[in-house]
Amino acid sequence: MASSLSSRGAAAVDHPRSEHDRARERVLSGVAWSTTAAFGIATPWLLIEGLPALSQVVFVSCSCLVLCAALARRRPLWLRLGVLVLALYAAATDAIALRGYTPNAFFALGLLVVVTTLVRGRGFGLFSVAVVAATIFGVSLLHRQGVILREPIGSRARP
Repeated sequence: MASSLSSRGAAAVDHPRSEHDRARERVLSGVAWSTTAAFGIATPWLLIEGLPALSQVVFVSCSCLVLCAALARRRPLWLRLGVLVLALYAAATDAIALRGYTPNAFFALGLLVVVTTLVRGRGFGLFSVAVVAATIFGVSLLHRQGVILREPIGSRARP
């Protein structure tokens, strides 16, 4: 009886960890699929809108990366999270640098912080906050110095 209790106790100790891992997987999958849908809607619209060539390459590449993060369920969680975070970071940084302080870019950076925190924990979340803050500060300085020129609002000709 004592041996069966101790074996159940060991199984009970292992079970919460596996449930926690499954919860992290569900969070990452949900965010990856909803982000894939958002990129799927936004990409054709932005291409029709007439983004600069570099921004088109960045945004289409990020769309493909997000789709890969959603589809690659058998890959390690850290790899899928890294691909998703890289795509969000690249698309948002491109938008802030070249088109100014658009709300969607800040939403993407916020999503990056939240998903990193939920999947990897507080330390990774705080690190992502620091990276995002440094990026915003750095891009702002580059704008002020004239190193990066953003497109003036309403500068694109509309049909």
